[in-house]
Amino acid sequence: MMSQKTKFLIFLVIFLIVNFDFIIFSKAESLNLLNNQNLSLISENSKGEKLFYLKDSLKKISDSKLEVNLLYLPKEDISKRCEDYWIYWRISSEMREYLWISLEKEELDKCRSLKYAIYKWQIDCKKRTYKEKDWGWYDEKGNSVYTRRTVGISFISIPKDLIEELFENLCK
Repeated sequence: MMSQKTKFLIFLVIFLIVNFDFIIFSKAESLNLLNNQNLSLISENSKGEKLFYLKDSLKKISDSKLEVNLLYLPKEDISKRCEDYWIYWRISSEMREYLWISLEKEELDKCRSLKYAIYKWQIDCKKRTYKEKDWGWYDEKGNSVYTRRTVGISFISIPKDLIEELFENLCK
């Protein structure tokens, strides 16, 4: 039988290996997407925000389902959307007792550093729906700022006006 200490050390090593690989993969994937010449514009809205997909990432899962990596390039108001998200989260969660006028400097700096997001979606062309499989928000150097693992399943979503053309362009 292994002692509790041995079990803990094994668990800790496995945990560190898995998370270290994820961090490296996230940064490498984000830089690869930005430097890739195989990006194709899906749509651009009136604010100048753009949604691209990586042609190499497009995978057919079934007759009506696709999986794809999307690159979302927001505009300056992304930091305000991020701040609003965190303020709303604190008001609506158990953090109510810690209400203060503004967010902590660390959180504000993170929100202000956001430049682009990479989403991995599964698209159902028949039902015209999508499911977020994974996502990450990055700064201008390609460093991961927020990920699905660190924040949860909802954060800053891609605006609906950018998504409208997604089905027309990818479900051919």
